[in-house]
Amino acid sequence: MAEWAEITLAEAAKWHSGGTPKTSEASFWGGDIPWISAASLKGFYVDASDRCVTELGAANGTRLVPEETVLLVVRGMSLKTELRMGITRRTVAFGQDCKALIPAAGIHSRFLAYGIKAKADEVLTLVDEAGHGTGRLQTDRLAQLTLPIPQSLEEQADTVALLTALDDKITLNEHISRTSLNLAHAVFRDATDASGEVAELGSCVSLKYGKALREPDRRPGEVPVFGCTGQVGWHDSSLTSHRGAVVGRKGANAGWVSWSPRPCWVIDTAFYADIARPDLSAEVVFLLLETANLPSLVGDSAVPGLNRDAAHAQVVTVPRRDATRELS
Repeated sequence: MAEWAEITLAEAAKWHSGGTPKTSEASFWGGDIPWISAASLKGFYVDASDRCVTELGAANGTRLVPEETVLLVVRGMSLKTELRMGITRRTVAFGQDCKALIPAAGIHSRFLAYGIKAKADEVLTLVDEAGHGTGRLQTDRLAQLTLPIPQSLEEQADTVALLTALDDKITLNEHISRTSLNLAHAVFRDATDASGEVAELGSCVSLKYGKALREPDRRPGEVPVFGCTGQVGWHDSSLTSHRGAVVGRKGANAGWVSWSPRPCWVIDTAFYADIARPDLSAEVVFLLLETANLPSLVGDSAVPGLNRDAAHAQVVTVPRRDATRELS
């Protein structure tokens, strides 16, 4: 097995800035070259956009990057809740709200992309605010982010092949999960009508602080590691003793609720949910947290955060007892 090294993003890739061709110039737009912006960069694989430029437009005010370039949003409202990034599958142009990273020699492009994706939770803690509440990632801070990378390009490629296969399986599972969640929300809405019980969230669930676990300290295993953006990695031991909800505590995703289907480790950017009532299941508690409007409680500061006491005081409607069995 090849040795691994810690390198910064500044060392891992050559960075490029984009731009926007003059929108009033018709000859610059309507071509067949996708122009990627903060609004259109929504998926991991990047090959299309609702706006395209011509070759003339690409030569006037924007920049072209080749296939296998890593793109990520560095300015936009989306940074308040998520890190939008991906890998190009063809030549594209891109706007000034994104950065392009072309891997250095010896760095597999998709390994770099997966490495940044795995660090999304940490990256979002670097987000500050530009004008009008727009999220901003300053390049000098982002460039110092470190990634563990095998020194062997062959081992990087083997890791990428495994992660790509897992991505395909995750995509299918997410589709199934979305369908199930939509059904659960429908049942939950029906069960929290006038006959539901009004209560403070803290009487139903206790939000517990996660515990720091740096990526270099994580050992290979099958226990998911969760942070404020959802799952961010794996470890060999759990902090929680049950499946359940995880709530973002600080960073751009503070107040956002994710779900772990089994015991997990929760890092210090998030809370995990302990059930406070024997008549409630983990699934019902998850739905209560989702409907408690926790993001509205997040403080407006350089590093947004969710106050646990304020969350516990939030008023929710607990579904009828007959419905809690159906939702479990």
